[in-house]
Order: sequence, then structure tokens, then C-alpha cells
Amino acid sequence: MMKTSESIENISKALNKSWKSINNPKHNQNVTVKTRKGGTYDFQYTDLTGIIDEVKPHLSENGITILQQAYTEFSEGTFLVSVTTRLVHESGEWLESKPLKFPLGENDIQSMGGLVTYMKRYSLSAMLGISTESDDDGNIASGNTATFKATDKQLNYVTSLINN
Repeated sequence: MMKTSESIENISKALNKSWKSINNPKHNQNVTVKTRKGGTYDFQYTDLTGIIDEVKPHLSENGITILQQAYTEFSEGTFLVSVTTRLVHESGEWLESKPLKFPLGENDIQSMGGLVTYMKRYSLSAMLGISTESDDDGNIASGNTATFKATDKQLNYVTSLINN
């Protein structure tokens, strides 16, 4: 469930106006996916900069700012990286996503930074209802892996959550 300020009347109107002019961002990155059977395929997506470049002018014009917070927490023996996205209106009203959480696979700052960027992209896209990548028709969800995807430890953790 999304968190909100007591009133969301002004931010709702501003988001409605913004929505009319925001386009799905142009894809600016290419990824090659290696399938379990040894094949490959490519798809495109929009990185965080591409998303911000598309939405910032439209949101700013309507008095909306994006705030994203990244933090870590320790839960059930696992370090989790969490990201929340908040849209703040100049009236003081706001909307905030629930934390998007994912286990930290590698214990180095570069891995964490990449994960945070990935999560910010997904969280912001979801909050704004925009599409930032091509539909891969469930190929990745079917067990194929992409070069930028999560580590096996992270995937196993998510699988265990799904299966419980």
C-alpha cells in the first residue's frame, strides 16, 4: 500500500496534468541475454538518466519533485538494499512507494550501487506508470539470465520468498 500525505488533492491534479505530456522514455541501453540452453537474444531498456530526462521537465512544470532514498537493513540473516520513491508537490502533499527490497549479493560498494540504481529505475517507473524496457515475453522469468541481472544468491532468495 502506498503512503500519502493527509491530503493528495493538489498532487493528484498535478500528476494528472503531468501524465498528459509524459511519454515512455526512449530506450538508450541494449542488453544481451544468455539463455540456459546457450542461445542469446537482445533487448533494450531505458536507464535511470533516460527516465529522469523524460519526466523531470513535465513533473517540474507541475510542481512535483522526485525524492528517492536508498538504505540497507538486516533481515533474517540477509542484508537487504531498500529504495523508496516519494513524489512531493509544492503544496507539501506527497505520495510514497512501499520500499522495494532486494538482497545484496556481493559485499562491495559497486554491486550495491548497481542494485540501488536498478531499484530506483524500477520504483520510479512503477510510481509514474511508465514503461522503460521491452517486454521479453517472460524469458527472464523462465530462468534465462541477463548480464545485468541479479546474482544466483539474490534469485534464490526471491524464489524462496515466492515459494513460501
